[in-house]
Amino acid sequence: NPTITNGLRFGSGTSSFIWGPLFYVTKGGYRAQSLRYAINDNDTSKHSLDQITVADKNTISYLLKWVDGSNGGATDNIIQAAEVEIKGASIYTFTSADSNNRLFTSIMGDKDGKAGIVTLDANSWYWVVVDMPGPTFLSSDDSYSYFTRALAADNLSTSVKDYATPMFLGSLSTFTDNGSQNAN
Repeated sequence: NPTITNGLRFGSGTSSFIWGPLFYVTKGGYRAQSLRYAINDNDTSKHSLDQITVADKNTISYLLKWVDGSNGGATDNIIQAAEVEIKGASIYTFTSADSNNRLFTSIMGDKDGKAGIVTLDANSWYWVVVDMPGPTFLSSDDSYSYFTRALAADNLSTSVKDYATPMFLGSLSTFTDNGSQNAN
């Protein structure tokens, strides 16, 4: 199971955001079946997440294929909206059994979130993002990074936070509405 030590979000407001890791697939043909993640609504009282104060009582996760420089994007190792294609989606609706920092397993479906098989292509980058609603935080391991650059930056004499996964302030639809927007 993943280690959860904190919940992080983009900025301090109540805006939605997308965030998640990049994966490189060398050998294609594998199937994306499910994702595991946890969220936190920053409320320390004992409660279930179906009581959060946002209109949508769910999260939507996406599997995006990223090809740097495609569809008019610059070949610059920065994810631009024009360079991503939705390959799969997963919708998770909160219930009274869901609580802060509890792992969810959300089943991957086609790009509309309907049951289906999502097969990964060889020699391809995939960005898995969770479209975080309102004032929620994505749970993470804030102590260790499996990316050397981020770990080194965090341990400099003047520490610099360099997140190992791209993030965008806004929903996925906000990101993809403008092909030139970057995920940092």
